[in-house]
Amino acid sequence: MVHSYCKSCENYNSNYSCPDHKVSLIEKYKNYKYITVFIYKDTYDQFVTHEDAYWNARNFIDKAIFDFEKETNSIGLIPGKCILCNPCLKTLDEPCPTPELIRHSLETIGFHVSNIIENEFNEKLEWDTNILHLVFGALSNQPITAKFDDFLKFYI
Repeated sequence: MVHSYCKSCENYNSNYSCPDHKVSLIEKYKNYKYITVFIYKDTYDQFVTHEDAYWNARNFIDKAIFDFEKETNSIGLIPGKCILCNPCLKTLDEPCPTPELIRHSLETIGFHVSNIIENEFNEKLEWDTNILHLVFGALSNQPITAKFDDFLKFYI
C-alpha cells in the first residue's frame, strides 16, 4: 500500500532514494535488527508555507542524521527524498555521484508514516494546519540510547 502511494508522488522514479528501485531495499536492510524512529514537530507562522518550513527543517535534520549515524553505528532513514544533489542526477539519466550517501525514507522501505505518527507519537498528521511533522529514523544492530536532539542542537 505504501508503495502505491509513492507512485502518485512527483519524486517517483526521479530520485535515487525513491522507488522504483533497481535493488530490493528489503534485501539491502534485512540484516538490521532495530529501528529507532524520531519525529520532528514544529509550528510555523502564517507567513511561512508548509513547503518552506519543510525545506528549512530538512536542511538541518539531514546533517544531524549523518552525525547521528557515525556516533551510533547506524544507517539513517531520512524524512523524504534525498536532497544531496539538486536536481537529482537520475532525472538526467546520469549515475549518482555519491551512492554511498543515498538514504531512504521510512515510506520507501515500506513503513506507513501516518500510522507511526498516530500510534507511536499520539499525533495526527494533518496537511491543512501550520504544524510540520517529519518522521525519520535509524537502523542498527544494537539498541540506540543516544538522543537525536543532542545532534540536532548543533544545526538549529
